[in-house]
Amino acid sequence: MAAPTISPLGDDALLLRWGDGIDAAMNARVHAFAARLRAAAPAWLVDVVPAYASAAVCFDGACDAVQIAQTLRSLAS
Repeated sequence: MAAPTISPLGDDALLLRWGDGIDAAMNARVHAFAARLRAAAPAWLVDVVPAYASAAVCFDGACDAVQIAQTLRSLAS
């Protein structure tokens, strides 16, 4: 699975994008990632919102976004 790009989404969220095409397999990867993140239940997680080819991850703004992005990369691979 190709690694998603990760970009800031406001002050306390990150957006992970697996692509921009319409592909059922890509959508399945996004939802599998969201399920893995929910199952891991990190203390900083506020919400994860999967979409077709992306997922918004809302986190506790007091936490380190760089460290959160590293955790998200490992869960997404």
